[in-house]
Amino acid sequence: MAAVFQEAGLCRRLAPLRREAVRELEAELGPNHPDVATALHELAIVLTDSGEYDEAESQHRRAVAVAESQHGQEHPHYLDFLYMLSVLLRHRARYTEAEALCRRLVAITEKDPSRSAYIRGSALEGLAFAISHQGKSAEAEELYRQALAIFEAELGPEHERTMVVLNNIGSLFFEQGRYADAEPFSRRVLAIQEKKYGENGFETMQALGNLAADLQQLERFSEAEPMMRRVIEAKERNLGPDHCSTALNINNLACLLANQGRNAEAEPLFRRSVAVFDKKMGPTHPFTLRVTNSLLGTLSKLGKHAEAEVLALATVAAREKLLGPDHPETAWAIHQAGSILRDEGKYSEAESYLLRGLEIRTKTLGSQHYVTQDSGYGLALLEERRGRYADAEKLYRDVLEGRTRAVGQDHSSVAVISNRLAELCMRDGRLLEAETLDRRALAIYEKVFGPDGRKTVTILESLSKVCEQTGRAAEAQELSARAKAIRDKNAQTA
Repeated sequence: MAAVFQEAGLCRRLAPLRREAVRELEAELGPNHPDVATALHELAIVLTDSGEYDEAESQHRRAVAVAESQHGQEHPHYLDFLYMLSVLLRHRARYTEAEALCRRLVAITEKDPSRSAYIRGSALEGLAFAISHQGKSAEAEELYRQALAIFEAELGPEHERTMVVLNNIGSLFFEQGRYADAEPFSRRVLAIQEKKYGENGFETMQALGNLAADLQQLERFSEAEPMMRRVIEAKERNLGPDHCSTALNINNLACLLANQGRNAEAEPLFRRSVAVFDKKMGPTHPFTLRVTNSLLGTLSKLGKHAEAEVLALATVAAREKLLGPDHPETAWAIHQAGSILRDEGKYSEAESYLLRGLEIRTKTLGSQHYVTQDSGYGLALLEERRGRYADAEKLYRDVLEGRTRAVGQDHSSVAVISNRLAELCMRDGRLLEAETLDRRALAIYEKVFGPDGRKTVTILESLSKVCEQTGRAAEAQELSARAKAIRDKNAQTA
């Protein structure tokens, strides 16, 4: 994705030239010549980087068909073109189709171990990526490690393809909430990029930004923030303040500030990022829509509900037009709109959006995917806000079971859901069950973020209430004092 941001403007200017090259070669050599297939392949890559996915897919499929007819399925060109088609399908979140193509590639390459390490490792990496987005994390990790072993042994530990797999393993751990496991991968990539490109090289800054994202999730904000600001300063100096790559990192810094409750500081950064993408890529480009979505939560928290609603609904309409009504990213926008409507108290409208988001995610990702579980959690919050506590509890329990199965029992989101259930149990006087749930949540937060993590405050205060209501005044006071100490400490470092 870094290359996309780095060169998106150039790609838009390249597309007409690539189209003209295809036309000239077709006129001179005929539509089924191998050189035409190569030109189609190069055009498709440019179109993908420009976000013109429909035409890109058409040209990729033409290139694959010509290569197959002229060379057969064993030829390196056919395998390379098929792999790039799978990459496009990944961009479009059509992971089951990408998986099928990559399994075909793996089957072909396994027949001949003498094939290039590039295509053998890429086939495994592509398959791992496709299935990781379908919730098959364990199999994906194993495939990534196989690809990594091939690339390290045959291309070298500092090769570009090795870097891709290291990044993807880190991202897989990140998505699983295994932030501590992701950190060493990010640090390894950063060390290699610094060696190859220098301390301020573009690739180095990308790696530093990824490491900062890991540290943010570990709530090591004081470490992450200066890293993010360093990345922004370097990109402003080397690429300019209005470059899309610069804007992406500004968006990431805004997210870090918002996660600390510093929404007033985050808002102008979010707006600056949106303005750059809107100008450079257009208001309906996928990346413009993504950074716009980042802004929405902050607007809602600042009480700017009307603006947030307008933007959220506009984003839904844009994604439906660009990606289709059943795309996972469309579902994400729909879910976001439902959440904002819920926060405004527009419960009937919110329910419609949240249910629709859940339906799309269930259809495209499966009912057990962790993203699908987010939709269930959003509906549970809605029912709780409505005062339908029994319905909310059932949804929370379903989500808790599914989320635990999808990402493991130590993921921070499991703690969030456990705490919500504990609050409902306390409401009904089920104090023992509430305490069990809160202690589970506290153990997770302490493991993921450390004993002084900001998120432990809510759990400590909840446990303090339970202890107070069960006649354990001294323990309640101790928990409350610990929560205050953590809150004060974090306030000083904000």
